[in-house]
Amino acid sequence: MTAGNRSLRDRLMERDRLTEENGCYYGIRDLRLKQQDPVKYERFTARLVSAALSSREAAKYVAASPAARVMGEEVFALATPEGDVTAISMGLQGHISSMPHFIRHMIERGYEVNPGFRPGDVFLGNDPRISSPHGSDVYCAIPVFWEEELVAWSIGVNHITDIGAMDASSVPVLSPTSFTDGLLLPPMKGGENFEHYPWVYDLWNNRTRAGGFNTLDEKMRLAGCTLLHDRVREILTEFGIDYFRQALREWVEDGRRYAEQMIRDTMIPGRYRSPAFRTVFQKGAAASFSFANRNYLQHIYGCMTVTPEGRILDDEEGSSSWGYHSANAYLHGAVWGSFFTTLRNHLIFDPKVNTGVHLQATVTAPKGSMMNPDYPFTSVSSAWSMVVAFSNSVSTNIARSQFYRGFLEESWAENVNTLLPTGSGILEDGSIYSFISFENAANMATGASGCQDGESYLYSYVNAQSDAGDPEDWEYIVPTVFYLNRNTEPNTCGNGKYRGGLASDITLVAIDQGRNLRISAANIGSDGRTGGSSCSPVAGLPGAGCVMIFLHGTNMRDLMARSVPYPRSWAETREYLANGTLTAATVAVWKGGMPEVDVADGDLLVFLNNAGSGWGDPLERNPSRCSEDARGGDLTPERIRDVYGVLVQPDQDMAVDAAATDILRESKRQERRAEAVPVRQWWSRTRNRIQAQDFKVPEVRDMHADCMRYPRYREDFIEFWQLGDDYKIGS
Repeated sequence: MTAGNRSLRDRLMERDRLTEENGCYYGIRDLRLKQQDPVKYERFTARLVSAALSSREAAKYVAASPAARVMGEEVFALATPEGDVTAISMGLQGHISSMPHFIRHMIERGYEVNPGFRPGDVFLGNDPRISSPHGSDVYCAIPVFWEEELVAWSIGVNHITDIGAMDASSVPVLSPTSFTDGLLLPPMKGGENFEHYPWVYDLWNNRTRAGGFNTLDEKMRLAGCTLLHDRVREILTEFGIDYFRQALREWVEDGRRYAEQMIRDTMIPGRYRSPAFRTVFQKGAAASFSFANRNYLQHIYGCMTVTPEGRILDDEEGSSSWGYHSANAYLHGAVWGSFFTTLRNHLIFDPKVNTGVHLQATVTAPKGSMMNPDYPFTSVSSAWSMVVAFSNSVSTNIARSQFYRGFLEESWAENVNTLLPTGSGILEDGSIYSFISFENAANMATGASGCQDGESYLYSYVNAQSDAGDPEDWEYIVPTVFYLNRNTEPNTCGNGKYRGGLASDITLVAIDQGRNLRISAANIGSDGRTGGSSCSPVAGLPGAGCVMIFLHGTNMRDLMARSVPYPRSWAETREYLANGTLTAATVAVWKGGMPEVDVADGDLLVFLNNAGSGWGDPLERNPSRCSEDARGGDLTPERIRDVYGVLVQPDQDMAVDAAATDILRESKRQERRAEAVPVRQWWSRTRNRIQAQDFKVPEVRDMHADCMRYPRYREDFIEFWQLGDDYKIGS
């Protein structure tokens, strides 16, 4: 029970009612404890944040999979009895958005009575319809009691290695419905007295391909939650239960006010639009599922309103509908989690960040959209594939608003667009293994800002403390696949006055594949077909999108025997193929997610990660910066000449020929003027095509036809192109 012998359901209803009445958390108007003794208040909040941080760091060395231990794919948090997050560790902080729904579900479904909440109880689950962004995010929650009162929750979550889906690993690329998503468990009691029931480990060992790693992660989550539980009990002893109860509520309200102030201080009220796109190409690969055997072009509407009162309202009416593929998401899970993560990266920098942010910044999407499916068995196993493209849209809208307010360094756009190698295999001795590499998610490039270039091989959108890890870690996990290279790829950046960061690439080779080796690639965010949908807020060019080459039946064994240098990069692989040094029976290029393929000895897999977009006009780039780019190998002299209009001299340490550069740049400006088309002429020509329903590409036509079902999109489309009210797109 909670204070005063009131049920948690009653407290939850009271929380919702009071918050709704005046917009303040629990109706709190005055931060009484903070005002009376700010030092004590700061000490209290700092102690709890420290407890969450230390619990995470200790737990991943108690027991954890390599993804959790090396890359930090986990997070721990303290929540109020109603489930609202207060203190949270570093790591996957986007779960601030979904953790409350895990607790709320148990309260609303009557778990307080059956099975009941008792000290030491362990609850677990991963059902996306209830809380988790996707099935690979598995939760653990332990109630924190003071005497007989439930006063808080200790919660942990991490991304596991394999979820037991039709496709191997934890982010199934091909999964048309939730029935092929793998194990999806509602919140359920999985232990007591701070120990798991034995069946929990049986579940992972008997029904997933990575039972050992999943068991380690299960123990890690429990260890972290237990550590945090014990630290909170110590803090309760020090500060007292009355202070603890009130301080947690004030903390959430304090977080709401921080978000309000940051929006007021750094953004301009108004309506912002920045659509984003990505593809789901599964025609042929989904031939066994006739209802899903088609391609999709997904559209993110990207409409954000910033109010004078310091609120952000993102309305996604007009985004694509859900489909029979894995790149759908639920609002309460991946959509809100991605939205919060973007706010965290651009706007909310307080280490005491909490659920209060979502009282000032919200996302809505109509029922039936890919962000709010109305089909109860929609697959969301690769939800982050789509919602990260959504975050690119949110990022650009925030960056524009901040730029208009006068912020330059802070105004940069995310270009999250990456491929995660996943798969499974069977060794010669019959051992089964599964894997997912988060390396590409930890070494992404950033876009340029209004005053500086983007960074290469630096950024992780989802986890500020992420680490790409050592190749040896992944070669240990996947004993049949070896690294030939990891590096950055020249000439891939988005160009502009300030250029984006370079794309990274990795080259892998399969050696002695065992009885079986199947590999796929999960595409997170935009893709190589649509490019970096999130470009700079003020012109600039997009960077390279993620692309993968799979070379099957190669002559790599022969090259090894003759000690011929191996292809080490995207560019070298193409060069070796062109000059005949490298041969392959088949060469498949995937500009997005790659369904599972059979991999044999000597096969090559080359992954090109995202590059950052540029800012401004390339012809305005300082020539000295171009010289530095050439000396560092980031851009070739030819690319600098063709794009930036700068002539560097390789025989003079890439010194700039200033006179020739001035002439070349003026020539390029004249070429632009000669090729330019008046907007009215472009608009009229394109309108004629739209009236004739000449969309060129079937997926583009289907996307527009689908989005026209939503009133806002239809109104915008018809108004912009000045079409009749009876206009509709045929199939």
